Amino acid sequence: VCMGSGIPFICSERCSPVEYITRTGWNHAGRNAVLSGADCIHELLPVYLDSLPAWCQNKAVVIPNVAPEISPSHSAAAQTHGDTNILLYLARFDEQKRPDLLIDAFDLLASDFPQWDLHLYGHGPKEQALSAQIAKSPHKTKILLQGLCTDTTRAYAKADIFCLPSTFEGFPNVLLEAMNASLPVVGFRDCEGVRDVVRNGTTGCLADSISAASLAQALRPLMNDATLRHRMGQAGQKECRERYDANAIHERWEKLFYSMAQRKGHTVMDSFFDEPFASKARLSAVARREWLFRNFGDPLPWSSTWLWQRIACFFRNIKADIANKY
Repeated sequence: VCMGSGIPFICSERCSPVEYITRTGWNHAGRNAVLSGADCIHELLPVYLDSLPAWCQNKAVVIPNVAPEISPSHSAAAQTHGDTNILLYLARFDEQKRPDLLIDAFDLLASDFPQWDLHLYGHGPKEQALSAQIAKSPHKTKILLQGLCTDTTRAYAKADIFCLPSTFEGFPNVLLEAMNASLPVVGFRDCEGVRDVVRNGTTGCLADSISAASLAQALRPLMNDATLRHRMGQAGQKECRERYDANAIHERWEKLFYSMAQRKGHTVMDSFFDEPFASKARLSAVARREWLFRNFGDPLPWSSTWLWQRIACFFRNIKADIANKY
């Protein structure tokens, strides 16, 4: 679309690049082709710069997401507690988010913390499986599927701890939302995106391994200590206001847009029209064009399925030639 238009192109990767390439139909060659055509590459976290090829790192910038605003009147600091404490999950019900591990972890803790309930907000493909899992739990009366959340500020205000047990994330806005509501946050150390937002021991706790037992171990000190919860919640809110402030981050985006606008008429994509095989980047552009305009009903060129089809076609042609001859 941009080729020949003179319009600069920013490639903004809104994910954990390595995880996305590994778990979806995207691939390294396709990604590199797109990166080669970009005038600027935007990443959400510094750790994602390591996934970029060396030849394009000089045009990469890091700008994080903005911490969503939470109404002060609904903040966790202003809440009034009854006799029940709430461990909160608010996200999709799917394999990536692993709410099933949180339910298992809560089962390991519930006997020691009878005043705690687990509230899960969301929907998704694992909803029926989660319902069945809860029905078998010895603490099923304390684990509540709350459906879609129509008032997130209220959900945060009623909660004491927020947990996102994802196996991978890009940059989870829900973590910033919970931190901005003065909640301590818990997740897995092995999860990119989570470990780069949560400061272990300061704004929350990171479980050492992706398992229910490890998650329960990370939750236990917070469930046991209201003072610790308050201190981490306040630290998280302070971090949101200092590192993820909307005005500061929007200003960085604005400066980037103005900088890129200066390249109008002489962009990387414009250069692809001349000597298309003169450099690796231009060669990648040719690959990108082939990627964009290929028939997506067919297998990806040079994949195992594509090669098998070519081999099968070759032998069919030989067989047909023999049949025609004799």
